Amino acid sequence: MTELDDSINAAYQRQRNIEELLAACAIYKPATTVRDCGWLKPDVINHIEIKEFWKKLLASVTPDMENDKAQEIAGRLALESGIYLRSFDWQNQVQIGVSPNMYAQEIARRHYILKQQELSRQLSTALYDFDDITAKTIIEQMSTTEHLGGVELPTAFEAAQEFEKTLRAGDMSISTYIPIIDNATGGMQRKNMVIIAGRSSMGKTALVWQIARNVARHKKVIFFSLEMSRTNVWGARTVGPLAGHEWKKIKAGLSPDEMERLIEISYKESMAFEDRLILINKPHTTDQVWQAVSQYQPDLVVIDHLRLLKDTRGESENKRQGYIAQRLKEIGQHYNCVMVVLHQLSNRVEERQDKRPLLGDLRDSGEIGDIADVVMMLYRDEYYNRETPNKGVTELWLRKDRDGNRDVLINLKYDPRQEWFE
Repeated sequence: MTELDDSINAAYQRQRNIEELLAACAIYKPATTVRDCGWLKPDVINHIEIKEFWKKLLASVTPDMENDKAQEIAGRLALESGIYLRSFDWQNQVQIGVSPNMYAQEIARRHYILKQQELSRQLSTALYDFDDITAKTIIEQMSTTEHLGGVELPTAFEAAQEFEKTLRAGDMSISTYIPIIDNATGGMQRKNMVIIAGRSSMGKTALVWQIARNVARHKKVIFFSLEMSRTNVWGARTVGPLAGHEWKKIKAGLSPDEMERLIEISYKESMAFEDRLILINKPHTTDQVWQAVSQYQPDLVVIDHLRLLKDTRGESENKRQGYIAQRLKEIGQHYNCVMVVLHQLSNRVEERQDKRPLLGDLRDSGEIGDIADVVMMLYRDEYYNRETPNKGVTELWLRKDRDGNRDVLINLKYDPRQEWFE
């Protein structure tokens, strides 16, 4: 056994002792302990019997319950869990003036440290074996392990200091480099999640791919194309329009001279981005998105589109999409990047006479509308009405902006041959 093993075992024993003191408080003053320590998850408690007792206590005792009734319940649960008799010795060790919350915070803090120690040991083994994939996974686990050992209470002055730092850095938002959108929104704010929604064939992918290319000339971008292959995104939406060729002509076959010219344009365009544009088209989960973002540290992440992420959390599709949206927002906040997520609306929009999408159309998609900071929706009238006077116009509706105006209409002109918005 190594010194590290001895240290970990000693730490586990100390945590077990603290858990016993919390259990003693919970049996003696259950309502007060639940009120002050109800945030402590049973999963962070190592002592199996105390874990079971704490789990049942949280489900049975409320903070406003009369003390006599709460004590009766706590005593019964302690007996069922097999800790009642031992709790008398534990109560004698409870320090005067120490609140149950102090024990709970110490349990959470030590759980976090012990988890990091265990992961450090696994990381050491992976590095020794030159197993870089396992090492990266462990490092990601270490960065996302929840720390509950005390809550920060920043003052207004500290908020002012943070605001000054952000303001002086001059990098609060990222431009789309489409002037009419930037004038209306002020750009895309870092740590925000932007939903771009609409029915099929409205131009969602074309718009975000244009924004991604614009940004990648200056900053780092990851584009997750989960619907189209990398070849199609690059060939049909980038190189073909630059060369003046439609994708169907490229698929049908070009002359040798046309092919060489197309390849030359392709490489020339790729050099404009250097290593700032990452294009991924394999199926992913939000965990894999998190891993990619942690490795590359981009300024902008684009997900095309939300439903195609492979997470299986939630008992329904709505719950699954809500979980995915929340995870993506957390990634953006954690890495100070903009998270742009495409979402295809259900065909309920087609049932209305006016088919312009509304914020309420996201109700079929879990809590996406609530989670998003900004919601933009696309509509092309010529898709439904061939006689419309607004040919070539794509309506971009700013349906939600947590820090700005709502229901703002931005009229974009779209050139289908160039795959470009103005």
